[in-house]
Amino acid sequence: SIGGIAGYTMAMNRYKANQVLDLASKLSVVVQTAKSSSGSSDDWNSWTIGLTQIASEYDGSYAYAETQNKAVVLVNAYETTALYVYKNGRVVAPFDDRGPVANAIQSITGRDNYVLVEGDD
Repeated sequence: SIGGIAGYTMAMNRYKANQVLDLASKLSVVVQTAKSSSGSSDDWNSWTIGLTQIASEYDGSYAYAETQNKAVVLVNAYETTALYVYKNGRVVAPFDDRGPVANAIQSITGRDNYVLVEGDD
């Protein structure tokens, strides 16, 4: 029983981690697509609209432009409350704490930082 509970917990953490990584991947694609279609990463309208559409798939989520370099997508995605989406497609998540979902993301991505998707520099 104890082994089953531990296995279930690990599986759920990996599921949640994959959900966050899936959202990050979609957000990255939106930015890169908007950049390639407009020819410029300065076209805020095209990519913040796309970010908002993707973020709206998640309960209570929305996107807004914060600076010239990135957009902030506010999400309620397990241990993270925001995803920073940069113009080159990089997505970074400042986790609320270093909990099991963050550890599962680290295990999946193989990174020691909070970069979920690398950008094309």
